[in-house]
Amino acid sequence: MQALLTLDQVRQSAPSALAPTHDGRRSDRYTFVPSSEIISRMAEVGWGVSRAKAPHARKANSAEFGKHMLAFRQIDGIGIPDPRQRVITHGTVNDLSQALIFPEILVINSSNGASRFVVRAGLFCLICANGAVISLGDFGEMSMRHSGFEAEDAYRISQDFTHRMDKVGDRILEFQRVHLDRNRQMEYATEAARIRWEDNIPDPATLLNTRRDEDAGDNLWNVYNRVQENVIRGGQKLGKRTSRELTNIDKDLDINSKLWDLTVNYSRN
Repeated sequence: MQALLTLDQVRQSAPSALAPTHDGRRSDRYTFVPSSEIISRMAEVGWGVSRAKAPHARKANSAEFGKHMLAFRQIDGIGIPDPRQRVITHGTVNDLSQALIFPEILVINSSNGASRFVVRAGLFCLICANGAVISLGDFGEMSMRHSGFEAEDAYRISQDFTHRMDKVGDRILEFQRVHLDRNRQMEYATEAARIRWEDNIPDPATLLNTRRDEDAGDNLWNVYNRVQENVIRGGQKLGKRTSRELTNIDKDLDINSKLWDLTVNYSRN
């Protein structure tokens, strides 16, 4: 299991997450909610930081106080079995301890007014070390004003999240039971490409490329994982240029959420 991050590691990945105060440009009505306090409160209810992310910032204000995302995972969480765990590679069964999916609470925050405090739901798959975002339709969004973050808030978020996540394992198995022929996979990849690139899309077949043996197969869960990683990580030809990895936090959340919605629709048709 991937270790949770220390505060020093959080600072290295997202310096703005540990800003001790806001940028000094807010009005008197703005109540600063330091992410360090969120980290502390979440730890009190059994959640630690598993990932930290902040976009590259050209301005000092954004680098020190700008938008960032923290992913929280239950400190003693056992994970959801990944259906891909039964894939056999080179004649041996993969280590099942590496075939787990961990639900995550995603917190988006800032210290300069660039972002409201938002809580979303995500999944982290150890097989691909890739983060997915569950759509608003399946989970919903909890938004809070910058008016403080108390122990009761952390408890409410963690309990609400745990109750809503009960059905995620069933959703994954639902994806795994749906099989797509090549034509259907191409249709799915085309729609996924349009979610990120709209009209100027790459060859959809490139989104179906398999980066790991575990992702091979024609069931919807495997197809989703292949396409999701290719869409987010980039590397596809777009005319004379090559697509880049998606690093914008808002776009990452939006595109990931829409990909989840797309996959839900394919599981029903």
